[in-house]
Amino acid sequence: MSRVSIIFADHDINYIKSVSSFIRTSDFSNQLAVKYFDNESDLDTYLQGQSKTNILLTTPELMPLDTSKIDTIIVLSETQRDKYKSYSALLKYQPLTMLLTNALAEFFEQNKIEKIVRSSNESTKIISVYSPIGGSGKTTIAVNLSRFIANKGQRVFYLNLELLSSLPLFFQTEDVADSSEVFYYSKAKAEQLDAKLDTLVRKDDHQVDYFNIQTRPEEIFDTNEKDIETILTSLRNRGVYDFIIIDLDSSLDARVLASLKLSHITLWPLVMDIQSFHKSKSAIEGYKRILQDDDLEYRIEFVLNKYLGEQNMPSSLRDYGLEINYQLPYVSEWKTIGNANSLTSHHFFNDQIKKLYEKLLEKNRGVLID
Repeated sequence: MSRVSIIFADHDINYIKSVSSFIRTSDFSNQLAVKYFDNESDLDTYLQGQSKTNILLTTPELMPLDTSKIDTIIVLSETQRDKYKSYSALLKYQPLTMLLTNALAEFFEQNKIEKIVRSSNESTKIISVYSPIGGSGKTTIAVNLSRFIANKGQRVFYLNLELLSSLPLFFQTEDVADSSEVFYYSKAKAEQLDAKLDTLVRKDDHQVDYFNIQTRPEEIFDTNEKDIETILTSLRNRGVYDFIIIDLDSSLDARVLASLKLSHITLWPLVMDIQSFHKSKSAIEGYKRILQDDDLEYRIEFVLNKYLGEQNMPSSLRDYGLEINYQLPYVSEWKTIGNANSLTSHHFFNDQIKKLYEKLLEKNRGVLID
């Protein structure tokens, strides 16, 4: 069957964010189609426009009056002693793997549906690195994160989708076979791409896999959403990657929109500048409308880059409401750079990349229980 549709309804927006963060980086991400609501009116409006929802997980105060379009209703309970009429109840504060597994088991049992078998490629997590502001440090973050993950012994694929690629600065491109044929297969012979992939993937000295794309900007520009989905699906079907890191352009085009839509996490660098915050806030609101994806903002992790250790952020920047949980330092040695290797060999910066990765991993494990 197709993905199970689930609604989480809770006034506690921090709980909603924690659930969303966990699901998008877990093996449930491709099994579930999830919507989140923190108020009655939006939930009721959504249900009225839907033909059917498989599971509603809700706190008692957000229980909709009309539940006719919901297969299974489960109340999120604060304690095991709580009882809710004839509805099933699950503890709200428990490891999210257990919560979701039990919710699915209840749904399958009530509706006599055979449990979904997940394919092995669903363990691959896609992380995009994007900002609408040029010079925010996207590529530096993407490359350093890719190498850090590879150095930990995990398999990672770095996919550069910039219109004007930085790939030759960080990866071996001379005397290495060209991989640009990947775009031809994604467009004209998508069904053959899985089989062709082994001949197109290259590996650098840091054990990071990549495509050596030496195509012209106009050919990159012609890449559409379906092409990106085909390439990412083939990479996941390969069954070897723990992570795919996508280095995106600062522009808005089909490559960017497709990657944002398909990513479990988007790392979004900000700098301490009002243009960075203003354009980022405007971009997120616009992209949500274009993609018709209300969950987009819950998949974004803002990273304050070029951080100087300011104790207090100006109120004019705080007012944009962009929640920053990660900082990467300003590196004065990078003012004048004659060699791109300098951008990947700074110990303090890479120590912070390690902390970013560890905090991100910890945050996406789910709700912490006191």
